[in-house]
Amino acid sequence: MTTASTLTLHLSILLGVYMIAAGLGGLTDKERWPELIAELERSRALVYLIAIVAFAAGAVMVSLHNLWTDPLAIVVTLIGWSALAEAIMLFVAPASWFALARPFLRHLRAFAIVTILLGILLLAAGLTGRADPLFLDERYA
Repeated sequence: MTTASTLTLHLSILLGVYMIAAGLGGLTDKERWPELIAELERSRALVYLIAIVAFAAGAVMVSLHNLWTDPLAIVVTLIGWSALAEAIMLFVAPASWFALARPFLRHLRAFAIVTILLGILLLAAGLTGRADPLFLDERYA
């Protein structure tokens, strides 16, 4: 896969590893995520801290990688925007965030498998892709 930025490849690798690890965590310890969500619901301070971290991660990704040039760049960009949106939702309406998160817990195994598969795709794309700044010029020439 060709992309216009080496940053896209690097972020794809990091996001892939993260998603594989998170997905495997969901598969190997089925009680971890429901317990984490339950604990989060009891701790406003923890929700706020997680919102800060998610906001920082999303804001950095969006600031450095807001590229809509090719499929891989778009996926990486959307993940950054999703992290930012999630953080804002945790700041503004945490109860709504929990209401959205609960259905995923009911289908944790499927969610974990999808997360692992997406992580594998991102990791493979990042490791096998190549960055070519002229890619944009070639596409729009």
